[in-house]
Amino acid sequence: ACRHRGMSVCRADVGNAKSFLCSFHGWTYDSAGNLISAPNLESGYHGQLDKSQWGLVAVPRVETYKGLIFGCFAPEAPSLLDYLGEMAWYLDCLLDRREGGTEIIGGVHKMRTRGNWKLAAEQFAGDNYHAIMTHVSVRDAWADPQAGRAPAGFSKAMTLPGRQFSSRQGHGMAGFLLKSSGVPSFSGDPSISEDQGIVADYYKATRNEVANRLGAERADGPADGAGLVFPNFAFLSGVLGSSTIAVFQPRGPHQFDHWRWGIMDKAAPKAVKEAMVRCLHVWPIGVADADDGENWGGIQASLGGPMAQSLKFNYQMGMGTEGPDSVYPGTGVPNMLGEFPQRRFYRRWL
Repeated sequence: ACRHRGMSVCRADVGNAKSFLCSFHGWTYDSAGNLISAPNLESGYHGQLDKSQWGLVAVPRVETYKGLIFGCFAPEAPSLLDYLGEMAWYLDCLLDRREGGTEIIGGVHKMRTRGNWKLAAEQFAGDNYHAIMTHVSVRDAWADPQAGRAPAGFSKAMTLPGRQFSSRQGHGMAGFLLKSSGVPSFSGDPSISEDQGIVADYYKATRNEVANRLGAERADGPADGAGLVFPNFAFLSGVLGSSTIAVFQPRGPHQFDHWRWGIMDKAAPKAVKEAMVRCLHVWPIGVADADDGENWGGIQASLGGPMAQSLKFNYQMGMGTEGPDSVYPGTGVPNMLGEFPQRRFYRRWL
């Protein structure tokens, strides 16, 4: 933000620039953030503006993990790898399946949503329970017996083998345990759509390569689901034919910006990437994000009243079943449904 009145000096998502100009009063910064010029330095400031003291504020900690870039304004924060801890093991299922890593596909999708950002964060930390009701309309939208597309049974799907995980840092995720063939047990059902079948076939064909690279536990493990890196970085891996990463940016207590990108193995064939983009624009961009946004906004409106603020809410699902897992890092719950990650998310927030 410009050091004069706080205007954003970079409003482009991609590209290169030698300098950055504030559109309000014209203060200009170089690529290192130094203030290099401002209008009327002599007549307005009488030559007394010390440009060296009014550069852009640098983010003191910037680190990367397999293509993801994280910034932190706390100089004393732990290293990124220490902060990710056990979550890095799960992120590799998305980021490091094949040689060459991943790339963004389909551009960035930006949504401004009514609600507090923590509603989205706690959902991505491991809330599969909501899909049974929130996304029930998807079942009817995709069902087409003549085309051979059966209803997407979310309630039944949530009884399939899966795990929830959380760590003391507040990270969390929940995912399906994939079949030994490498075909996602739910999301890649080719009866739902041709594009999802293309993506499912790709994951099946690359299963052994992933097993050699990451181990069978991750090739067949809880990679097909949702996760959150505390506090506001989320991901979906292989859900209904698409994988995405997202950031929730607070815009005050009552709304937030939700930015989402599709993500895919760089080594994937062009036809597979194109199929995943089409899946992405159906789910989550076209359907699920709208479903979720309606609920987040409704919750925010309800919680604004004094009565709701005096109530306690139930977060006890799966309480007492959490514990260490013999295969997967972190503290886990032995199925897809539970609220242990949400409880840990709020403990970390407090």
